Amino acid sequence: MLGISANTVVHQIKRIADSIKKPIILTGRTYEVDELKTYKKNKGRDYWVIYALDRQSGQVVDLKLGKRTKVNLQRITDTLLLAKCQQIYTDGLGIYEQLIPDGIHNVKPYGTNRIERKNLTTHTSETIKPENDLLFKKYKYAGGLFKNLFVG
Repeated sequence: MLGISANTVVHQIKRIADSIKKPIILTGRTYEVDELKTYKKNKGRDYWVIYALDRQSGQVVDLKLGKRTKVNLQRITDTLLLAKCQQIYTDGLGIYEQLIPDGIHNVKPYGTNRIERKNLTTHTSETIKPENDLLFKKYKYAGGLFKNLFVG
């Protein structure tokens, strides 16, 4: 269909995935957690990029792809809680109240500005760059999205 071997696409995805290293999560820091909705092929096949951002450095420290379920959100929040974080700012999604203790959880106006800005930048850069390379289009979210989230 694309005129590209499936093995070539898989090889490129693996190459990109191997180059992404999970950053070290520092203890005692403040983090922001948010979800970014995207989809595969059509809007009926949506999935979520759930991630945590270190407020001081602006670096993405943890990431999960999948449905926006309590289990997937908990994978991110548990990692931050194990790192003995000071504060976790969220957008007020009800599930977070069940996952993050009151003394650590913060929902304030403009409390997630940094991560929301990164969401907007990531979304904009992925939608307005018309790439002609079909291979790039095939694995755009495996490479480009993660690159924007982790590198900036």
